[in-house]
Amino acid sequence: MCIRDSWWTVYGTAADLGCLILLRYFTRREGIGFRDLIGTIHMRRAHDLWLGLGFYLLVFPVFLASGWLARKWFFASTSDLNRYLVHAHVAPLWAVLYGLFVWWILWSPTEEMTYQAYCLPRLEALTGRTWTAMLIVGFWWAAQHCALPFIPDWRYLAYRFVAFSPGVICLMLLYLRTRRLMPLIFAHWPMDIAAAIIHALY
Repeated sequence: MCIRDSWWTVYGTAADLGCLILLRYFTRREGIGFRDLIGTIHMRRAHDLWLGLGFYLLVFPVFLASGWLARKWFFASTSDLNRYLVHAHVAPLWAVLYGLFVWWILWSPTEEMTYQAYCLPRLEALTGRTWTAMLIVGFWWAAQHCALPFIPDWRYLAYRFVAFSPGVICLMLLYLRTRRLMPLIFAHWPMDIAAAIIHALY
């Protein structure tokens, strides 16, 4: 029997707040703010929105394909995986609604600011190698998704890590190519909304 975790959107926000507090502390020491991390925003004719949609159409299939391959590698069947992911909720209705309408609004920009705008360029400067910075950031970014939801089973944890690794690498490549964060936040939102909807339905 697996351990059920229906609270991940709630404690995910707690993690977001911790990241934002730390980002605020470190960026202030550098004399910059969140606006500097986000960078230029082009909303004339919804430019960044359309660019984000293009990024989404590029990256989301990568997440779908890597998720499918990870399931094939670590689970005998879809039903074998579903016993971890699909279950009756043990969280109250307010927590489910919170995940559906609030969680993703904060989650996507916090992820993008933390991993892409802050950690990636600084590790790139410290190591002198872009690929080294990508490996470090990509490892922790993919590992983070092992806790959302968290289930203490090695196959499930390995599945989550493998499923998310290619997608976060693609997101980093897009950021390194464009150095634009807002379109990536727009691309990230639909993926997190889909996760919230699945969480609400099962």
